[in-house]
Amino acid sequence: MAAVLIGVMTLPRDITSTKAAQRLAALAGACGEELAQHPAASAILDDLQDAAEEIVRLNDKIREVERRLRALLGDLTADLRLLHGVSTVVAAGLVGHAGAMANYRNAAAFAAKCGVAPVPCSSGRHVAVRLNTGGDRQLNRLLHVIAMTQVRTASHPGRLYYERKRAEGKAHRPALRCLKRQLATVVYYRLLAAERRLDGRQEPVDSAA
Repeated sequence: MAAVLIGVMTLPRDITSTKAAQRLAALAGACGEELAQHPAASAILDDLQDAAEEIVRLNDKIREVERRLRALLGDLTADLRLLHGVSTVVAAGLVGHAGAMANYRNAAAFAAKCGVAPVPCSSGRHVAVRLNTGGDRQLNRLLHVIAMTQVRTASHPGRLYYERKRAEGKAHRPALRCLKRQLATVVYYRLLAAERRLDGRQEPVDSAA
């Protein structure tokens, strides 16, 4: 039992990575012999080992899907993937849900499509905006993934922008929405640059956000 406790204590909090899942499977297998006389504990360890092996299998499948997506999209998402928080899957989702950039007049129109542009609701001299609950919710979700990744990265410009909004008195969600609004503009211009580059009108951007 001591070996089980020591092994569990050395496991990382996140076991969704292949390395962590392999460690969990190895630990469950090693402890299974020690707890063979305890049917309930042995059954739990068997389930843990099966779950860990399934995580490894799914991670392999995810890597294969990402490889195919990169081959399918080619250079179309090269600019997007320079943006911190944009994986191959996120980039593919942005391209697929955004569609042709000719559908948007400007970056503000794209932000409205993503549901991150505040909606004016002024009355008389009172100027106010309300939360946008419309737009493409998948684009909104993808921007949320990028924003959360940047906020969790120390010293990243996205994190610093978020902290500045918090210092101005905004709560977590409003500050995050402000960051998503800025990211919508960045994504718009990168998608536009990629589309123009494919048409032979513009070179790719070199800097990463």
